[in-house]
Amino acid sequence: MLGDMIPAAVGRYRLLVTLRRLTYLTIILPVFLVAHGSGAQTRPTPPAAPQFPLLFPVKQEGKFGYIDRSGRVIIQPQYEHAGRFAEGRALVRIQSKPHFIDGAGKVLFSSPFHDDVTFAEGYAGGHVGRDGYRYIDTAGKCINGSFATGRPFREGRAAVGMRRTAEEEKRDPQVNFDGIWFGFIDTTGTLRIPPRYLAVGAFSHGLAPVYVGGINRQCTGLEGGKWGYIDRTGRFAIDAQFDRAEDFSEGVAVVSVGESKGYIDTQGRHVIPLGPRVLAGPFKDGVAFIRDVVGGDYYYINKQGETVLPPEPRFFAFNFSEGFVPSYWVDGGGQGLIDKRGRWLVPPQFDHVGPFEGGLAYVAVDGKFGYVDTQGQFVWKPTN
Repeated sequence: MLGDMIPAAVGRYRLLVTLRRLTYLTIILPVFLVAHGSGAQTRPTPPAAPQFPLLFPVKQEGKFGYIDRSGRVIIQPQYEHAGRFAEGRALVRIQSKPHFIDGAGKVLFSSPFHDDVTFAEGYAGGHVGRDGYRYIDTAGKCINGSFATGRPFREGRAAVGMRRTAEEEKRDPQVNFDGIWFGFIDTTGTLRIPPRYLAVGAFSHGLAPVYVGGINRQCTGLEGGKWGYIDRTGRFAIDAQFDRAEDFSEGVAVVSVGESKGYIDTQGRHVIPLGPRVLAGPFKDGVAFIRDVVGGDYYYINKQGETVLPPEPRFFAFNFSEGFVPSYWVDGGGQGLIDKRGRWLVPPQFDHVGPFEGGLAYVAVDGKFGYVDTQGQFVWKPTN
Protein backbone atom coordinates (compact mmCIF):
# COMPACT_ATOMS: atom_id res chain seq x y z
CA MET A 1 0.00 0.00 0.00
CA LEU A 2 2.70 2.42 1.07
CA GLY A 3 4.77 1.47 -1.98
CA ASP A 4 1.84 2.38 -4.22
CA MET A 5 1.25 5.75 -2.48
CA ILE A 6 4.83 7.02 -2.75
CA PRO A 7 4.96 7.28 -6.56
CA ALA A 8 1.55 8.97 -6.60
CA ALA A 9 2.64 11.52 -3.98
CA VAL A 10 5.86 12.21 -5.79
CA GLY A 11 3.94 12.72 -9.02
CA ARG A 12 1.55 15.17 -7.37
CA TYR A 13 4.54 17.06 -5.85
CA ARG A 14 6.28 17.31 -9.21
CA LEU A 15 3.07 18.56 -10.83
CA LEU A 16 2.64 21.20 -8.12
CA VAL A 17 6.22 22.40 -8.54
CA THR A 18 5.80 22.53 -12.31
CA LEU A 19 2.58 24.57 -11.97
CA ARG A 20 4.26 26.99 -9.57
CA ARG A 21 7.18 27.42 -11.98
CA LEU A 22 4.79 28.04 -14.86
CA THR A 23 2.88 30.59 -12.77
CA TYR A 24 6.16 32.35 -11.88
CA LEU A 25 7.22 32.48 -15.53
CA THR A 26 3.77 33.66 -16.62
CA ILE A 27 3.93 36.59 -14.19
CA ILE A 28 7.64 37.44 -14.08
CA LEU A 29 8.88 36.75 -17.62
CA PRO A 30 6.76 39.42 -19.38
CA VAL A 31 7.94 42.00 -16.83
CA PHE A 32 11.56 40.96 -17.38
CA LEU A 33 11.17 41.15 -21.17
CA VAL A 34 9.59 44.60 -21.00
CA ALA A 35 12.35 45.86 -18.72
CA HIS A 36 15.35 44.28 -20.48
CA GLY A 37 14.29 43.15 -23.94
CA SER A 38 14.17 39.62 -25.24
CA GLY A 39 16.97 37.78 -26.95
CA ALA A 40 15.38 38.62 -30.31
CA GLN A 41 14.98 42.29 -29.45
CA THR A 42 18.13 44.45 -29.24
CA ARG A 43 18.62 47.92 -27.92
CA PRO A 44 17.79 50.64 -30.42
CA THR A 45 20.89 51.96 -32.16
CA PRO A 46 21.38 55.65 -32.85
CA PRO A 47 20.59 56.67 -36.42
CA ALA A 48 23.55 56.46 -38.74
CA ALA A 49 25.02 59.68 -40.08
CA PRO A 50 23.56 60.55 -43.50
CA GLN A 51 25.64 59.28 -46.39
CA PHE A 52 26.35 61.65 -49.27
CA PRO A 53 27.96 60.75 -52.59
CA LEU A 54 31.48 62.15 -52.72
CA LEU A 55 32.12 64.52 -55.60
CA PHE A 56 35.48 65.79 -56.80
CA PRO A 57 36.28 69.27 -58.18
CA VAL A 58 37.66 69.50 -61.72
CA LYS A 59 38.67 72.43 -63.91
CA GLN A 60 37.85 72.75 -67.58
CA GLU A 61 38.49 75.81 -69.72
CA GLY A 62 39.03 77.92 -66.64
CA LYS A 63 35.79 76.95 -64.87
CA PHE A 64 35.26 74.51 -61.99
CA GLY A 65 32.69 71.73 -61.73
CA TYR A 66 32.42 68.29 -60.12
CA ILE A 67 32.74 64.64 -61.14
CA ASP A 68 31.85 61.41 -59.37
CA ARG A 69 34.22 58.52 -58.67
CA SER A 70 33.80 57.13 -62.19
CA GLY A 71 34.79 60.43 -63.80
CA ARG A 72 31.25 61.31 -64.88
CA VAL A 73 30.48 65.04 -64.76
CA ILE A 74 27.77 65.63 -62.16
CA ILE A 75 27.92 69.43 -61.91
CA GLN A 76 28.99 71.21 -65.08
CA PRO A 77 32.06 73.48 -64.86
CA GLN A 78 30.67 76.95 -64.10
CA TYR A 79 32.33 78.26 -60.93
CA GLU A 80 35.28 80.58 -60.36
CA HIS A 81 36.46 78.32 -57.54
CA ALA A 82 35.32 74.97 -56.14
CA GLY A 83 36.21 73.46 -52.78
CA ARG A 84 36.04 69.83 -51.72
CA PHE A 85 32.72 68.21 -50.87
CA ALA A 86 32.14 67.14 -47.28
CA GLU A 87 28.85 65.99 -45.77
CA GLY A 88 26.92 66.92 -48.92
CA ARG A 89 28.16 70.53 -49.03
CA ALA A 90 30.90 72.33 -50.97
CA LEU A 91 32.04 75.94 -51.07
CA VAL A 92 32.08 77.57 -54.52
CA ARG A 93 32.57 81.12 -55.74
CA ILE A 94 29.97 82.72 -57.98
CA GLN A 95 30.74 86.27 -59.16
CA SER A 96 33.52 86.39 -56.56
CA LYS A 97 31.12 85.61 -53.70
CA PRO A 98 31.27 82.36 -51.68
CA HIS A 99 28.24 80.07 -51.55
CA PHE A 100 27.55 76.54 -50.39
CA ILE A 101 26.00 74.12 -52.87
CA ASP A 102 24.60 70.60 -52.55
CA GLY A 103 25.42 67.53 -54.63
CA ALA A 104 23.05 68.60 -57.39
CA GLY A 105 24.65 72.01 -57.73
CA LYS A 106 21.80 73.84 -56.00
CA VAL A 107 22.90 76.98 -54.14
CA LEU A 108 21.89 76.51 -50.52
CA PHE A 109 23.12 79.69 -48.82
CA SER A 110 25.92 82.23 -48.99
CA SER A 111 28.97 81.68 -46.82
CA PRO A 112 29.62 84.19 -44.02
CA PHE A 113 33.31 83.25 -43.84
CA HIS A 114 36.45 84.77 -45.29
CA ASP A 115 38.04 81.29 -45.32
CA ASP A 116 37.58 78.33 -47.63
CA VAL A 117 35.95 75.92 -45.19
CA THR A 118 34.44 72.42 -45.16
CA PHE A 119 31.91 70.75 -42.90
CA ALA A 120 32.88 68.27 -40.18
CA GLU A 121 30.34 66.50 -37.98
CA GLY A 122 27.62 68.79 -39.31
CA TYR A 123 29.37 72.13 -38.71
CA ALA A 124 31.79 74.46 -40.45
CA GLY A 125 33.82 77.17 -38.76
CA GLY A 126 35.62 80.24 -40.04
CA HIS A 127 36.39 83.90 -39.50
CA VAL A 128 33.51 86.35 -39.77
CA GLY A 129 34.36 90.02 -39.97
CA ARG A 130 37.70 91.17 -38.56
CA ASP A 131 37.77 89.47 -35.19
CA GLY A 132 35.14 86.78 -34.72
CA TYR A 133 35.38 83.07 -35.43
CA ARG A 134 31.98 81.38 -35.68
CA TYR A 135 30.35 78.07 -36.62
CA ILE A 136 27.37 77.31 -38.84
CA ASP A 137 25.32 74.14 -39.29
CA THR A 138 24.49 72.51 -42.63
CA ALA A 139 21.45 74.80 -42.99
CA GLY A 140 23.67 77.90 -42.70
CA LYS A 141 22.49 78.84 -39.21
CA CYS A 142 25.10 80.21 -36.81
CA ILE A 143 25.43 78.48 -33.46
CA ASN A 144 26.02 80.50 -30.31
CA GLY A 145 29.37 82.03 -29.53
CA SER A 146 32.07 84.08 -31.21
CA PHE A 147 35.73 83.29 -30.59
CA ALA A 148 39.21 84.55 -31.38
CA THR A 149 39.95 81.38 -33.34
CA GLY A 150 38.67 77.84 -33.68
CA ARG A 151 39.19 74.39 -35.15
CA PRO A 152 36.90 71.76 -36.71
CA PHE A 153 34.61 69.59 -34.59
CA ARG A 154 35.92 66.18 -33.58
CA GLU A 155 33.83 63.77 -31.51
CA GLY A 156 31.32 66.51 -30.66
CA ARG A 157 33.91 68.98 -29.39
CA ALA A 158 35.71 71.87 -31.11
CA ALA A 159 38.78 73.64 -29.76
CA VAL A 160 38.27 77.40 -29.58
CA GLY A 161 40.61 80.21 -28.63
CA MET A 162 39.46 83.07 -26.40
CA ARG A 163 41.02 86.21 -24.97
CA ARG A 164 40.94 86.57 -21.20
CA THR A 165 39.73 89.52 -19.22
CA ALA A 166 42.11 91.43 -16.95
CA GLU A 167 40.52 89.78 -13.92
CA GLU A 168 41.05 86.31 -15.37
CA GLU A 169 44.69 87.14 -16.04
CA LYS A 170 45.17 88.07 -12.38
CA ARG A 171 43.76 84.76 -11.20
CA ASP A 172 46.10 82.72 -13.41
CA PRO A 173 49.79 83.71 -13.39
CA GLN A 174 50.73 81.77 -16.56
CA VAL A 175 52.49 84.00 -19.06
CA ASN A 176 50.89 84.05 -22.49
CA PHE A 177 52.20 86.70 -24.84
CA ASP A 178 49.96 85.40 -27.61
CA GLY A 179 46.96 86.29 -25.45
CA ILE A 180 44.75 83.43 -26.64
CA TRP A 181 43.69 80.57 -24.36
CA PHE A 182 42.08 77.38 -25.58
CA GLY A 183 39.04 75.44 -24.39
CA PHE A 184 36.35 73.29 -26.01
CA ILE A 185 32.72 73.89 -26.99
CA ASP A 186 29.94 71.46 -27.87
CA THR A 187 27.76 71.65 -30.98
CA THR A 188 25.44 74.24 -29.40
CA GLY A 189 28.36 76.61 -28.85
CA THR A 190 28.28 76.01 -25.11
CA LEU A 191 31.70 76.11 -23.47
CA ARG A 192 32.21 72.65 -21.98
CA ILE A 193 35.88 72.94 -21.05
CA PRO A 194 37.03 76.44 -19.99
CA PRO A 195 39.80 78.23 -21.92
CA ARG A 196 42.72 77.50 -19.59
CA TYR A 197 45.28 75.93 -21.94
CA LEU A 198 48.10 77.52 -23.89
CA ALA A 199 47.77 74.88 -26.61
CA VAL A 200 45.52 71.90 -27.38
CA GLY A 201 45.03 69.17 -29.95
CA ALA A 202 41.81 67.54 -31.14
CA PHE A 203 39.66 64.86 -29.54
CA SER A 204 40.15 61.31 -30.75
CA HIS A 205 39.24 58.10 -28.92
CA GLY A 206 37.66 60.37 -26.29
CA LEU A 207 40.95 62.11 -25.43
CA ALA A 208 42.60 65.40 -26.42
CA PRO A 209 46.18 66.57 -25.75
CA VAL A 210 46.50 69.81 -23.76
CA TYR A 211 49.45 71.90 -22.60
CA VAL A 212 49.52 73.14 -19.01
CA GLY A 213 51.93 75.33 -17.09
CA GLY A 214 54.83 77.09 -18.71
CA ILE A 215 54.99 80.13 -20.92
CA ASN A 216 53.93 80.96 -24.46
CA ARG A 217 56.48 83.39 -25.87
CA GLN A 218 55.87 85.13 -29.18
CA CYS A 219 59.32 84.31 -30.52
CA THR A 220 60.22 80.91 -29.05
CA GLY A 221 56.73 79.46 -28.46
CA LEU A 222 55.84 77.08 -25.63
CA GLU A 223 58.34 76.37 -22.90
CA GLY A 224 58.41 75.13 -19.31
CA GLY A 225 55.11 73.23 -19.32
CA LYS A 226 53.92 69.68 -19.98
CA TRP A 227 51.41 67.91 -22.20
CA GLY A 228 48.79 65.47 -21.00
CA TYR A 229 45.40 64.17 -22.16
CA ILE A 230 41.94 65.17 -20.95
CA ASP A 231 38.60 63.45 -21.47
CA ARG A 232 35.41 65.11 -22.74
CA THR A 233 34.62 66.49 -19.27
CA GLY A 234 38.00 68.20 -18.98
CA ARG A 235 39.44 65.77 -16.43
CA PHE A 236 42.95 64.46 -16.97
CA ALA A 237 42.83 60.86 -18.16
CA ILE A 238 46.62 60.77 -18.72
CA ASP A 239 48.62 63.09 -16.46
CA ALA A 240 50.57 66.01 -17.92
CA GLN A 241 54.06 64.50 -18.15
CA PHE A 242 55.16 64.81 -21.78
CA ASP A 243 57.32 67.37 -23.52
CA ARG A 244 55.28 66.72 -26.65
CA ALA A 245 52.01 64.89 -27.30
CA GLU A 246 50.09 64.41 -30.54
CA ASP A 247 46.47 63.49 -31.27
CA PHE A 248 45.48 59.84 -31.01
CA SER A 249 45.16 58.00 -34.31
CA GLU A 250 44.17 54.35 -34.66
CA GLY A 251 44.46 53.89 -30.89
CA VAL A 252 47.96 55.30 -30.33
CA ALA A 253 49.63 58.70 -30.07
CA VAL A 254 53.19 59.97 -30.42
CA VAL A 255 54.70 61.39 -27.20
CA SER A 256 58.15 62.41 -26.04
CA VAL A 257 59.90 63.07 -22.74
CA GLY A 258 63.36 64.48 -23.27
CA GLU A 259 65.14 62.15 -25.67
CA SER A 260 62.67 59.32 -25.02
CA LYS A 261 60.05 59.03 -27.76
CA GLY A 262 57.40 56.55 -28.75
CA TYR A 263 53.72 55.72 -28.99
CA ILE A 264 51.30 55.33 -26.08
CA ASP A 265 47.85 53.75 -25.99
CA THR A 266 44.71 55.37 -24.59
CA GLN A 267 45.60 54.12 -21.10
CA GLY A 268 48.90 56.00 -21.22
CA ARG A 269 50.96 52.82 -21.58
CA HIS A 270 54.07 52.94 -23.77
CA VAL A 271 53.47 50.40 -26.54
CA ILE A 272 55.98 51.27 -29.29
CA PRO A 273 59.37 52.68 -28.21
CA LEU A 274 61.36 54.77 -30.67
CA GLY A 275 64.95 55.91 -30.91
CA PRO A 276 65.94 59.29 -29.51
CA ARG A 277 66.75 61.01 -32.81
CA VAL A 278 63.61 60.42 -34.83
CA LEU A 279 60.41 62.16 -35.84
CA ALA A 280 57.22 60.11 -36.02
CA GLY A 281 53.89 60.50 -37.77
CA PRO A 282 50.42 59.25 -36.90
CA PHE A 283 49.27 55.75 -37.74
CA LYS A 284 47.13 55.62 -40.88
CA ASP A 285 46.08 52.40 -42.56
CA GLY A 286 48.01 50.51 -39.89
CA VAL A 287 51.41 52.06 -40.64
CA ALA A 288 53.26 55.25 -39.62
CA PHE A 289 56.21 57.10 -41.10
CA ILE A 290 59.41 57.59 -39.09
CA ARG A 291 62.22 59.98 -39.95
CA ASP A 292 65.81 59.47 -38.88
CA VAL A 293 66.81 63.05 -38.06
CA VAL A 294 70.52 62.30 -38.43
CA GLY A 295 70.39 60.49 -41.77
CA GLY A 296 67.30 62.26 -43.04
CA ASP A 297 65.69 59.08 -44.40
CA TYR A 298 62.05 58.14 -43.90
CA TYR A 299 60.73 54.64 -43.34
CA TYR A 300 57.46 53.03 -42.24
CA ILE A 301 56.58 50.83 -39.26
CA ASN A 302 53.56 48.76 -38.20
CA LYS A 303 51.81 48.59 -34.82
CA GLN A 304 54.39 46.06 -33.59
CA GLY A 305 57.16 48.56 -34.24
CA GLU A 306 58.49 46.47 -37.13
CA THR A 307 59.84 48.18 -40.24
CA VAL A 308 57.55 47.37 -43.16
CA LEU A 309 59.14 49.74 -45.70
CA PRO A 310 62.88 50.32 -45.21
CA PRO A 311 64.52 53.75 -45.59
CA GLU A 312 64.59 55.00 -49.16
CA PRO A 313 65.13 58.46 -50.66
CA ARG A 314 61.67 58.37 -52.27
CA PHE A 315 59.79 58.46 -48.94
CA PHE A 316 58.93 61.90 -47.67
CA ALA A 317 56.63 62.25 -44.63
CA PHE A 318 53.27 61.34 -46.11
CA ASN A 319 50.54 59.24 -44.55
CA PHE A 320 49.05 56.16 -46.17
CA SER A 321 45.43 56.40 -47.25
CA GLU A 322 43.31 53.61 -48.73
CA GLY A 323 46.42 51.46 -49.14
CA PHE A 324 48.69 53.92 -50.94
CA VAL A 325 50.95 56.87 -50.18
CA PRO A 326 52.25 59.75 -52.36
CA SER A 327 55.99 59.48 -52.82
CA TYR A 328 58.85 61.27 -54.61
CA TRP A 329 61.47 59.78 -56.84
CA VAL A 330 64.43 61.93 -55.89
CA ASP A 331 66.84 60.98 -58.67
CA GLY A 332 64.43 61.29 -61.57
CA GLY A 333 62.15 63.93 -60.06
CA GLY A 334 58.38 63.78 -59.93
CA GLN A 335 55.88 62.27 -57.56
CA GLY A 336 53.75 59.12 -57.77
CA LEU A 337 51.92 56.63 -55.56
CA ILE A 338 53.28 53.47 -53.94
CA ASP A 339 51.58 50.61 -52.12
CA LYS A 340 52.54 49.08 -48.77
CA ARG A 341 55.10 46.84 -50.44
CA GLY A 342 56.89 49.80 -51.99
CA ARG A 343 55.64 49.12 -55.54
CA TRP A 344 54.63 52.00 -57.78
CA LEU A 345 50.90 52.18 -58.45
CA VAL A 346 51.42 55.37 -60.43
CA PRO A 347 54.96 56.12 -61.67
CA PRO A 348 56.62 59.35 -60.48
CA GLN A 349 55.47 61.62 -63.31
CA PHE A 350 53.54 64.41 -61.54
CA ASP A 351 54.43 67.69 -59.84
CA HIS A 352 52.09 66.84 -56.99
CA VAL A 353 49.98 63.87 -55.84
CA GLY A 354 47.38 63.94 -53.07
CA PRO A 355 46.23 61.09 -50.80
CA PHE A 356 43.39 58.80 -51.83
CA GLU A 357 39.93 59.85 -50.69
CA GLY A 358 36.83 57.98 -51.74
CA GLY A 359 38.79 55.88 -54.21
CA LEU A 360 40.47 58.73 -56.12
CA ALA A 361 43.79 60.54 -55.75
CA TYR A 362 44.44 64.09 -56.97
CA VAL A 363 47.36 64.53 -59.39
CA ALA A 364 48.79 67.73 -60.87
CA VAL A 365 51.32 68.40 -63.64
CA ASP A 366 52.19 71.54 -65.62
CA GLY A 367 49.45 73.56 -63.93
CA LYS A 368 46.76 71.01 -64.76
CA PHE A 369 45.07 68.57 -62.37
CA GLY A 370 43.10 65.36 -62.59
CA TYR A 371 42.42 62.09 -60.73
CA VAL A 372 43.56 58.46 -60.78
CA ASP A 373 41.77 55.48 -59.21
CA THR A 374 43.16 52.66 -57.04
CA GLN A 375 44.06 50.74 -60.21
CA GLY A 376 46.32 53.57 -61.27
CA GLN A 377 44.03 54.54 -64.16
CA PHE A 378 42.93 58.07 -65.00
CA VAL A 379 39.27 58.79 -64.40
CA TRP A 380 39.95 62.43 -65.29
CA LYS A 381 43.10 63.38 -67.16
CA PRO A 382 44.77 66.62 -65.97
CA THR A 383 43.03 69.69 -67.39
CA ASN A 384 42.95 73.41 -66.70
